[in-house]
Amino acid sequence: MACLFGHKWNGCKCEKCGKARDEGHNWNGCKCVTCGMVRNEGHQPDNGRCTLCGGKMLRADVFTSEEMSLIGELMLTIQGGGQQVGEKEKAHASELVKLSLQASITGDGWLSQEDINFISRMIMMYASALGGAGKHAESAKYNTLIKKLVEMDENATPQMKMMANLMTSL
Repeated sequence: MACLFGHKWNGCKCEKCGKARDEGHNWNGCKCVTCGMVRNEGHQPDNGRCTLCGGKMLRADVFTSEEMSLIGELMLTIQGGGQQVGEKEKAHASELVKLSLQASITGDGWLSQEDINFISRMIMMYASALGGAGKHAESAKYNTLIKKLVEMDENATPQMKMMANLMTSL
């Protein structure tokens, strides 16, 4: 009610009512110091957590260099429009291409929980489009990676877990 005739914006946050908008942020790494919003870049990993937002971080070396290469290939497919996804997903895929290339060569790099969740969803979608892992030579190479990713995905639904088990048991 305080902003019936317009907000008084201070960057991303209204000084009158406290409402936040997705523009005008004041980023300190991954976190906006004005409204507290977290983005999936600029994390400061330390001991499995981001020191700025507290989010879970995983070292990329939890994956083998072959698995990181597969993730990179899949992200390139998404980035190039090989899957029906939006611009936000393509941009996320583009960042993961760079990370997967670095990690597959050096074994170094960090993945946020958001990255793991995104990769998990995309790889399940890709393998399903190919007819399911195990049924198609192209998707068969994803079996172990699918199971590993779904286990790491904090947002994996029971259906995703069941589907991963079915796909990887064929």
